[in-house]
Parts: sequence; C-alpha cells; structure tokens
Amino acid sequence: MARVPVAKTKVKRLTDVDIGKILGLAKGNVSQRKIASFMKGTQKTIQNTLATYLFETFQGINSQ
Repeated sequence: MARVPVAKTKVKRLTDVDIGKILGLAKGNVSQRKIASFMKGTQKTIQNTLATYLFETFQGINSQ
C-alpha cells in the first residue's frame, strides 16, 4: 500500500499587533465573522484569540 503525501497547510502566526486589532475590534462590538474577514483569517482563529486573551490585560507575547 503506497502512502499518499498530505498537503501541509501554511499556518499564519498572529503578531502582537494582530491580536491587539482583534481585541480592539471585539471590544468595539464588531462580530467575529467581520473581524475574520478584515484580518483575512478564520472565525475559529478569532474565537480562539478572544478566548485566550483579554483586552484589559494584553501586553504582548514574550518573544523567544
């Protein structure tokens, strides 16, 4: 049985600026779908970002 190679998808990493934009737009009561369209991402990415970070306490991600 031959193995079929799986196509790898390119993962877009969110920068501090991207996360800040998402949090700011969400605080301004913009829907997740509109934010995803604006950021050229998926609604799931926006949902995960909003579940992970809080607008009031976000200060950036530690660079490694």
